[in-house]
Amino acid sequence: MKFFASSLDRFRRHTKSADDTSDRIGVVKVEHSQTTDVTLPVTVSQQLDKTVVSIGAIAMQDLSEVRDLGAWLIQLLEEDAPKVLVVDLGQVKCLTSESLNQLINVNCHARERGTKLVLANLCSPLLDVFRITRLDRLFEVADSE
Repeated sequence: MKFFASSLDRFRRHTKSADDTSDRIGVVKVEHSQTTDVTLPVTVSQQLDKTVVSIGAIAMQDLSEVRDLGAWLIQLLEEDAPKVLVVDLGQVKCLTSESLNQLINVNCHARERGTKLVLANLCSPLLDVFRITRLDRLFEVADSE
């Protein structure tokens, strides 16, 4: 930290003009607000001891929808606290890196809350991706819900 402070001090001395009186650096916290009126192509159904979320194909392609879906799944985990959350990916034919990242994030939140996350109905190319990347060891992958 001393190195950074001394380097910053030297930078200020060399770049300061005669009429420049700004000598402070401000730190601003930026908060991201989540929109609550987002419509996602998902279907939620409650079964005996599990919650099943069926995801539409479009939901895993658009970056903003993927992020909204991840936040929505985490909110579902916090509010409903299901014992088992089944995410049905039967309509999804491909996943982006951000959608995989969101699924990993949701899985971490599920484990923290004691919820078992199960990915169901993966098509064979997606199943191959999960096996090659060894994500099938991180997630429980089921053939059907």
